Amino acid sequence: MQTHNETDISIDGTSLMGYIDTTYKDLTENFGKPLSGDGYKTNAEWHLSFDDGSVGTIYDYGGKGGPVKTLKLWHIGGHSQEVISKIHNEFSGGSVMGIHEKWLGGIKYPLIIRPNWEKWLK
Repeated sequence: MQTHNETDISIDGTSLMGYIDTTYKDLTENFGKPLSGDGYKTNAEWHLSFDDGSVGTIYDYGGKGGPVKTLKLWHIGGHSQEVISKIHNEFSGGSVMGIHEKWLGGIKYPLIIRPNWEKWLK
Protein backbone atom coordinates (compact mmCIF):
# COMPACT_ATOMS: atom_id res chain seq x y z
CA MET A 1 0.00 0.00 0.00
CA GLN A 2 1.12 3.55 -0.73
CA THR A 3 -0.22 6.91 0.46
CA HIS A 4 -0.36 10.37 -1.06
CA ASN A 5 2.88 11.06 0.84
CA GLU A 6 4.70 8.59 -1.46
CA THR A 7 2.99 9.02 -4.84
CA ASP A 8 0.21 10.90 -6.62
CA ILE A 9 -3.06 8.99 -6.25
CA SER A 10 -6.15 9.74 -8.31
CA ILE A 11 -9.33 9.40 -6.26
CA ASP A 12 -11.67 10.43 -9.08
CA GLY A 13 -15.04 8.73 -8.79
CA THR A 14 -14.68 7.61 -5.17
CA SER A 15 -17.58 8.03 -2.77
CA LEU A 16 -18.60 7.17 0.78
CA MET A 17 -18.31 3.44 1.50
CA GLY A 18 -18.19 3.36 5.30
CA TYR A 19 -16.71 4.80 8.47
CA ILE A 20 -13.80 4.27 10.83
CA ASP A 21 -13.86 5.04 14.55
CA THR A 22 -10.32 6.16 15.33
CA THR A 23 -8.22 9.18 16.22
CA TYR A 24 -6.29 11.67 14.14
CA LYS A 25 -3.16 10.51 15.96
CA ASP A 26 -3.72 6.85 14.99
CA LEU A 27 -4.37 7.86 11.38
CA THR A 28 -1.20 9.94 11.13
CA GLU A 29 0.86 7.18 12.77
CA ASN A 30 -0.42 4.68 10.21
CA PHE A 31 -0.78 6.74 7.03
CA GLY A 32 1.39 9.84 7.56
CA LYS A 33 0.49 13.50 7.34
CA PRO A 34 -2.91 14.13 5.75
CA LEU A 35 -3.68 16.37 2.82
CA SER A 36 -5.39 19.59 3.88
CA GLY A 37 -8.72 18.91 2.14
CA ASP A 38 -10.75 21.59 0.42
CA GLY A 39 -11.30 23.76 3.53
CA TYR A 40 -15.04 23.74 2.89
CA LYS A 41 -16.37 20.21 3.35
CA THR A 42 -13.12 18.45 4.30
CA ASN A 43 -10.20 19.59 6.42
CA ALA A 44 -8.00 16.48 6.40
CA GLU A 45 -7.83 13.48 4.10
CA TRP A 46 -5.59 10.54 3.28
CA HIS A 47 -5.37 8.98 -0.19
CA LEU A 48 -4.40 5.31 -0.27
CA SER A 49 -3.40 3.07 -3.17
CA PHE A 50 -3.44 -0.70 -2.69
CA ASP A 51 -1.32 -3.36 -4.40
CA ASP A 52 -4.18 -4.42 -6.68
CA GLY A 53 -4.53 -0.85 -8.05
CA SER A 54 -7.65 0.06 -6.07
CA VAL A 55 -7.78 3.31 -4.11
CA GLY A 56 -9.34 4.48 -0.89
CA THR A 57 -9.70 7.67 1.12
CA ILE A 58 -10.12 8.52 4.78
CA TYR A 59 -11.50 11.98 5.50
CA ASP A 60 -13.60 14.19 7.72
CA TYR A 61 -16.71 15.55 6.08
CA GLY A 62 -19.08 18.43 6.63
CA GLY A 63 -16.92 20.43 9.02
CA LYS A 64 -19.34 19.74 11.87
CA GLY A 65 -17.19 17.37 13.90
CA GLY A 66 -14.93 20.02 15.39
CA PRO A 67 -11.17 20.32 14.97
CA VAL A 68 -9.76 17.33 13.08
CA LYS A 69 -7.38 16.44 15.90
CA THR A 70 -10.39 15.75 18.16
CA LEU A 71 -12.52 13.74 15.70
CA LYS A 72 -13.28 10.08 16.38
CA LEU A 73 -15.50 9.18 13.41
CA TRP A 74 -13.99 9.43 9.91
CA HIS A 75 -15.42 8.68 6.47
CA ILE A 76 -13.97 6.00 4.19
CA GLY A 77 -14.27 6.49 0.46
CA GLY A 78 -13.56 4.21 -2.47
CA HIS A 79 -15.00 2.67 -5.62
CA SER A 80 -16.45 -0.36 -3.77
CA GLN A 81 -16.95 -1.54 -0.21
CA GLU A 82 -13.92 -3.81 -0.62
CA VAL A 83 -11.91 -0.77 0.48
CA ILE A 84 -13.28 -1.23 4.02
CA SER A 85 -11.52 -4.55 4.56
CA LYS A 86 -8.36 -3.27 2.84
CA ILE A 87 -8.12 -0.32 5.21
CA HIS A 88 -8.98 -2.58 8.14
CA ASN A 89 -6.11 -4.90 7.16
CA GLU A 90 -3.63 -2.02 6.73
CA PHE A 91 -4.53 -0.21 9.92
CA SER A 92 -1.98 -1.05 12.60
CA GLY A 93 -3.13 1.29 15.36
CA GLY A 94 -3.89 -1.63 17.65
CA SER A 95 -7.27 -0.10 18.45
CA VAL A 96 -9.25 -1.63 15.59
CA MET A 97 -11.50 -4.48 16.70
CA GLY A 98 -13.53 -5.39 13.67
CA ILE A 99 -16.03 -4.42 11.04
CA HIS A 100 -19.68 -3.98 11.99
CA GLU A 101 -22.66 -2.31 10.35
CA LYS A 102 -24.38 0.93 11.27
CA TRP A 103 -27.54 2.46 9.83
CA LEU A 104 -26.96 6.15 9.11
CA GLY A 105 -29.46 8.27 7.23
CA GLY A 106 -31.47 5.20 6.24
CA ILE A 107 -28.45 3.50 4.64
CA LYS A 108 -26.45 0.61 6.12
CA TYR A 109 -22.68 1.31 6.09
CA PRO A 110 -19.71 -0.73 7.28
CA LEU A 111 -18.03 0.71 10.36
CA ILE A 112 -14.48 -0.15 11.46
CA ILE A 113 -14.49 0.19 15.22
CA ARG A 114 -12.30 0.48 18.30
CA PRO A 115 -12.77 -1.08 21.74
CA ASN A 116 -15.36 1.53 22.82
CA TRP A 117 -17.59 0.27 20.00
CA GLU A 118 -20.84 -0.10 21.94
CA LYS A 119 -21.82 3.56 21.37
CA TRP A 120 -21.84 3.14 17.56
CA LEU A 121 -24.02 0.03 17.52
CA LYS A 122 -26.94 1.67 19.32
